[in-house]
Amino acid sequence: MKNIINIVTDLFHVTSPAANSDDVDNVSEFEIRRAIRQLEALSDRDLSDMGLARSDIKHAVRYGRKAA
Repeated sequence: MKNIINIVTDLFHVTSPAANSDDVDNVSEFEIRRAIRQLEALSDRDLSDMGLARSDIKHAVRYGRKAA
């Protein structure tokens, strides 16, 4: 079973669905929902340490983070 760090690493490398559509298609809905649940279980401080706001979890998991 993947731990949360591996899931986040796997999912956040995508900057947009269009940029890496093959990678996005290979992530199952089950894995997406699991990653969302695991991130939602983290504290606000842990999320902040990863540069993620609680309100951005679903978007970040599904589409990756916005390019800086």
